[in-house]
Amino acid sequence: MTNTDKNDFNATIGNTVLSAVLSNLKAGDYIAFQWNYGIFGKVIIVDNITCVEDEQVLVHFLYGYKSEGEWVKKSDIIAIGDMSANGKIKGWSGNFNILLPNHELLSK
Repeated sequence: MTNTDKNDFNATIGNTVLSAVLSNLKAGDYIAFQWNYGIFGKVIIVDNITCVEDEQVLVHFLYGYKSEGEWVKKSDIIAIGDMSANGKIKGWSGNFNILLPNHELLSK
């Protein structure tokens, strides 16, 4: 097996695990996602899922002085809250399973 074959195999296994994790999301699970706050730029929001559909989840959260609601594609979820995980997100407490480790906002 060449290195390319090994990388393809590992990517396939990773995608299978990721798909299984995302398909098991339920209302009440904590997720981290990118939210674009207009002229103020992009930020990471962490809050509970309100509703789950096949390809997206609904999250309601407070930002500033108002309540917001956002449909987030499952493929855009940066991390899922998990007390037994060891991933951290700057500015947020708790532990996370980081699904998108190379996301631009995680390096800020």
